[in-house]
Amino acid sequence: MRKLGLVALLALAACSPPAPRVDSQGQAERKAVDAATKTYASCVTAATSALNVSGENAGTLALTAMKSCAKDRTALIGLTAKFWLLGHPAATPDKAEYQQRLSVAVAEASVQTIEDDMRQQAVVAIVDRQTDADIAKVNP
Repeated sequence: MRKLGLVALLALAACSPPAPRVDSQGQAERKAVDAATKTYASCVTAATSALNVSGENAGTLALTAMKSCAKDRTALIGLTAKFWLLGHPAATPDKAEYQQRLSVAVAEASVQTIEDDMRQQAVVAIVDRQTDADIAKVNP
């Protein structure tokens, strides 16, 4: 029994360490999508903070902030569509155009999902700033 344990230990010691993991194209594309998502969210946050919030509806201001980040949104949709295509390649060349259109539709829907949360966060931040401004007017 002792010899069996020693043989197993020696066998494990003789094994070479596994090769370092190499990022696949999918992992690299995912990192690009994550970075673009953070860029877009940061743009909306900065635009929301820079807005003059007096005398305007918070929802309208939040949409204004989001529209000012259209370039970042477009980049995110492009990267998301490209990422989706990695997992859903066209089976035949005649299906490539369809897959491309579908990937953009999926990307639009994905970005819309996070935009709902971003818009809600922007509205809350704007209402907080408007409330603080109203309190400052009442209590100078």
